Parts: sequence; C-alpha cells; structure tokens
Amino acid sequence: MTWQTRITPWDLRALVRSASLTCALLLLAVLVTAATDEGRVAWSERVARAVPLVPVCAALGVVLALAGAHRRGEERALEALGRTPFANACGAAVGAASVGAVVALLILLDRYVSITPFFPTVQASGTFVFDHGTFTSTQHGWRVMADGSLALAQAQAQSSSTTDLPPYARESAAVVTLVGSAAFALTVAVVPRGHSMRTTLLLLVTAAASAVCLQAAASSRVSSLVAPIPSTLLLLVAAWGIVRPPWIRILRARQIRAPEEV
Repeated sequence: MTWQTRITPWDLRALVRSASLTCALLLLAVLVTAATDEGRVAWSERVARAVPLVPVCAALGVVLALAGAHRRGEERALEALGRTPFANACGAAVGAASVGAVVALLILLDRYVSITPFFPTVQASGTFVFDHGTFTSTQHGWRVMADGSLALAQAQAQSSSTTDLPPYARESAAVVTLVGSAAFALTVAVVPRGHSMRTTLLLLVTAAASAVCLQAAASSRVSSLVAPIPSTLLLLVAAWGIVRPPWIRILRARQIRAPEEV
C-alpha cells in the first residue's frame, strides 16, 4: 500500500473533525430556524426544516476541517511526501458525507421524520363558501351567519400533510440528502483551492436546480424521482475530477515511453 492510498491518523482526525463540524453547522441551522420561525412550532418541525441543508453543511464542514491544515502548511508537507491534494482531503470528505448518510437513513426508515420541507407547497389558510345565506368554512369549523354572528360548523377531517406529498417522496428526499452530501463534500475536496469560485458556482447551480426540481415535484409537475438528478450530475463531475489526474499521468507516461521505444 502506497503513501497516497494509506489511511493515516491525520486522515482519521480530518474525518472526525469534518463530521463534527458538519453536525455543529446542522445544529446551528436548526437554531437559526427556531429563532426566525413564526413561533409555537414543534422542535421536530424545526429540525425537519433544517434537514434539506445537510449537503450545504457537509460542504462547509469540509472547508472548515481543512482550513486549519492549509493554514499550518500540513497539506503542502503531505504533498511533498507524495500525496495528492485529493488524498489529503478525502478523509474530510468522507466524514462530512457520513453525516448525510446517517440523516438519509433516518429519513428513509423513520416515518416520523417529516419530509414536507423538501416539497414545499402553499397551504390554504381557510376557504369560506357561501351557502344559503351563510359563509361556511368546513376546514376550520366556523360559520358566519347572516346577522354577522359566528357559529360552529361541522369540520371535515383534514388529512395529514403527508398525503399531499408526491409518490416516492420519502425515497427521493433520502436520495437527495445522501447523494447531495457526497457530491457537495467531494466537489469541495476535488477542486483545488485556487479555484474556489468554480466550486462555489457548481454548488450554487446544483442547489438551485435541486430546489427547482423539488418545487416542481411538490406541484406535481414532474416526478419526485427527478429531484436527485442535479446532485447525481454533480457527483459524476466530482468522480471525473478524481479519476482524471491518474489517467493524465498514465497517458503522459505512455507518451514519454513511446519515443524511447522507437
């Protein structure tokens, strides 16, 4: 096993540090959501509102986990020993992506985890229907009589918000969280630090495209299975960034050997 592929204590520390930072950022997102919501919201709903931000937290976790090593020059020292930049960042990427994998597993297996924030829809606050001289809202159980007084009406049982979700919504949300976390973390690990604008642009485009797909699925414009496509494409781009440098080295080595053989 070469130095480039060997797992070292430095990689394990980067993994733990990245996973811890990702969890801390996710907790911060929950607290910000709680501080800015409309009040009287259950904590389970507040946590559910922050779950779609797991891929973003994973990317920031990798950046923060590697920032100290870059500032201290540890990455340059490891590269001088023969390690590639991706090998140095791989541990941090795995740590951040593992948090997304755990959250995706909880979404898939625990039916009590709300996934409505993935598929936001505009809920009607209440509709009053004019019926025989009165305005009746069967949703809230109120009736406005002809003289302006209020009376109770027979309220219809409202279905839970889960019935408004598109088919395979839970599976789609789990895949978006899993693939998105891996794609965001690996993209930050693969793209060199000198190309931070490229990384930011890729992440913003993917996040915007994922949001559009989720909105379209919530409004039944497209299938919910379309939502993971942007994250999957980003993951393929990151995978190409991983395998491309070795292929280039192999091709250059063959080009150098060819004139010698002639």
